[in-house]
Amino acid sequence: MVHGDKLGRELGYPTANLKVQNEEKILPCDGIYAVYASVKNIEGNYGPIFKGMMSIGFRPTVDGTKRVVEVNLFDFQADIYGKTLRVYVKQYLRSEEKFDSLEALVKKIDNDKEESLKVL
Repeated sequence: MVHGDKLGRELGYPTANLKVQNEEKILPCDGIYAVYASVKNIEGNYGPIFKGMMSIGFRPTVDGTKRVVEVNLFDFQADIYGKTLRVYVKQYLRSEEKFDSLEALVKKIDNDKEESLKVL
């Protein structure tokens, strides 16, 4: 995990910002996904699997300048900066959208979480 601008936390949806280390990794197309994820522990093993949602794209509502990969884990509070996260994509939910306000964005994220929980 790498540090982001912490906007997700302010909106009620803190995210783990991923830095893909291997250039040969294949990422899904931009959009919102229902995912499972687990964090690598100090022993080098992956811990419990959490439900979540992932956004890949340029975040057009807030800046739109660089492509980012962000994961929001449901019912998860630990500090995982510098840790490795393994993400399992379950289902594509929707394409990335630009919203007129942060309030409209949060409403859509609320809906994304509901849709994610239906498929996880």
